[in-house]
Amino acid sequence: KFLKEILGNDYLASEFFDRQFLLAVDPSNPFNSAWLSKWLLNLSNDLMDYLWTTRISKSYSSFSMQFIKRIKRNYNSMNDVQLELALNQLIWLLSSVNRNIRDRSTKLISLILVKQPDLTILILNKFSKVTDYYVRERLYAGVFGATVKLEDNSLIEKITFIVYKEIFDQQDVVPHILLRDYARQIIEFAISKNLCVSIAQEKIKPPYNSPWYEFTFSNDDVDKFSILYCKPLFMLYL
Repeated sequence: KFLKEILGNDYLASEFFDRQFLLAVDPSNPFNSAWLSKWLLNLSNDLMDYLWTTRISKSYSSFSMQFIKRIKRNYNSMNDVQLELALNQLIWLLSSVNRNIRDRSTKLISLILVKQPDLTILILNKFSKVTDYYVRERLYAGVFGATVKLEDNSLIEKITFIVYKEIFDQQDVVPHILLRDYARQIIEFAISKNLCVSIAQEKIKPPYNSPWYEFTFSNDDVDKFSILYCKPLFMLYL
């Protein structure tokens, strides 16, 4: 109930997220990034954009950028639990429409995964059900950047098989060009090292069996949604 009241007020919402970013990697805090992941995973993509993405995409001095800078300064001294929490928060920052935030988050995700490669499998599994391809695209970019620096062939194989199963070994391949491209590059890197020989390579190459969207929208259809997220009503969807 209190969260609905906070998010219904722009000032309080900004103050809340400002504090949440400060506490994101604190394992003992109930509003750390583990809470954030659980909350955001239960929201529809459009509601997440309204409540979260619009607020994290602000100017260079925003709490998003401050968090990125703080983690980059300190990640080498963090333990595994803190690194996992940092990754959670950074991955949700990938929904931002601010390119600077997205780019820096992606690079920092790679750096953390290079430092602690075992977390790669954990986050791939944890975020496998995220339906916002804008987030998953950059997550796979970060994973690719870390994977090519790995020397543990066994771990490379484990990562590659997860990527193959999630993206290509499906009846319908995800209709997102960049997500598919990063996934394909991870697999091709493994194959170049003579790993993952059981993968059906024809499945990772275009053309894919990605279904095209079955719906279309007119301007009139869009106008019908204009009232959905006006302040008094959007609270009904929390």
